[in-house]
Amino acid sequence: MADPKYVRAWEGGIGAYKAGGNYAPTLSIQRIAAERGCQQVLWLYGEDEQMTEAGTMNFFVYWINNSGEKELITAPLDSGLILPGVTRQKYPRPQQKMG
Repeated sequence: MADPKYVRAWEGGIGAYKAGGNYAPTLSIQRIAAERGCQQVLWLYGEDEQMTEAGTMNFFVYWINNSGEKELITAPLDSGLILPGVTRQKYPRPQQKMG
């Protein structure tokens, strides 16, 4: 489920920290998602509805763009919306070429 009326974190908040206050309010939204037949909530943020996280996990997209280049895309850390997470450290940085 991806619905922009539900927001998990915002700039200036504590989205980049491991804190119960970041996740406890999402439990009721996860229940709504399940009732709609969804397994996860895809969290969106901002006027352009940027994808930030899926459930309580970092979100990655791997694709081949229109120019034929392989890309790994994930939400930036500089906004403070998401926890850096160890998974992000295991994969190449988005600016690095993927083989």
